[in-house]
Amino acid sequence: MSIVQPGKQRVRSKLPQLDLFRAFALFGVISVHSSSTAAAISGLHSKYFPIFNMMNIFFKFGTPCFIFLSSFVLFYNYYDRPDTGSLIRKFYRKRLLYIIVPYVLISLIYFLFNHELNRTPWLGFGEEISKLLNKLATGSAHTHLYFVFVNAQFYLIFPLVLIILKQFKWLSAWAFPVGILMQWGYVLLNHQYHYQWMPKGSLSISYMSYYLLGASLAIYYERWHGWMSRGWTDRGIVDRSAVVGLVMSWIAVSGSHVAIWHALRIYHIYYNSLLYELLWNVQTLLSAFVLLLTAFQLHRLFEGKLLYRALAVIGQLSFAIYLVHPFVLAIYRKFDLGISTFVSEYVFWIWGGFAAALLVSMAAVHAIFRYVPKAWMLLGSEPVYVASAKTGRTSSQMQDPYRNRQAGV
Repeated sequence: MSIVQPGKQRVRSKLPQLDLFRAFALFGVISVHSSSTAAAISGLHSKYFPIFNMMNIFFKFGTPCFIFLSSFVLFYNYYDRPDTGSLIRKFYRKRLLYIIVPYVLISLIYFLFNHELNRTPWLGFGEEISKLLNKLATGSAHTHLYFVFVNAQFYLIFPLVLIILKQFKWLSAWAFPVGILMQWGYVLLNHQYHYQWMPKGSLSISYMSYYLLGASLAIYYERWHGWMSRGWTDRGIVDRSAVVGLVMSWIAVSGSHVAIWHALRIYHIYYNSLLYELLWNVQTLLSAFVLLLTAFQLHRLFEGKLLYRALAVIGQLSFAIYLVHPFVLAIYRKFDLGISTFVSEYVFWIWGGFAAALLVSMAAVHAIFRYVPKAWMLLGSEPVYVASAKTGRTSSQMQDPYRNRQAGV
């Protein structure tokens, strides 16, 4: 694919590699959630704590990578399309139907589910409605729904950001540095003056480096896609050094992030909160590159193979799995069987939670999409492979180069 200056009209091909990227990011999310209790509470005095801490901190790239991908998909699909009122209306209609409607319905279900799970006394109807509306307005009906809430904020400003980057094309090259400045400006303001009206992680500005990195890579996709997909033997010494440097930097920063959380949780050694923020930010930004590189390499080497197809299906179901997997984890944890945290069986119980959250959720959402009418109202837009099975058309025939996976997931 030839290099084309940003802003010129071009037809952009589908990127099946992104389904693999979604699967990797989902694994990160489920690893963090399945290990959260063991890493922060129950497993603190276990000799297996390093395993729990690794699962909980090393894999924190999940949600930031989904946020990065949300922006990448939007700019990849919309940057070279005409700016028309109908396009903007279509954009918001899709988000309303396939993001906001599922968000509201799944939030309501979690609100009811948590009431029963925690045996919380019911208040008056008006008070409960007020609580629900507050949770909807803050993305807090359950701990993971902040991600959808954060993306909804970015959707509100996306047309404006798109117009600015198209109008001032020189700014596209500076989008990522601008995102870092915006995010860290807010981080430092919050650190110095505790300036926030809701939890920092529930505001899209806290993830602006990921949004604008996604925008930058999408706009200049033709300039870097070859580097991502090139085989090792086709790379020169500089190219190979860049790949090795990227991976080694990612491992080093991720390891440092794991280490300071280990020191905090076990030895109560506290560092400045900005260090935790910095290591998390650098680790997850590097993760976006590493996971993209891995996805492109797997696509090059294993397209059509069983592992590749399995990852692609998980990726296509990732938004739906993301929404429902906490249900599975909550129920799974009710059957802990009193296993001591000091025995190896507890490690396998934690890994079992990961497997259950992934596989049971995957089976459930597949069945819902396959057999329940209007499943999109609860789980978002229908995956390509399900739609192709229903119509008898192949996945490649069903692929739309401008099909946006909801919320980047």
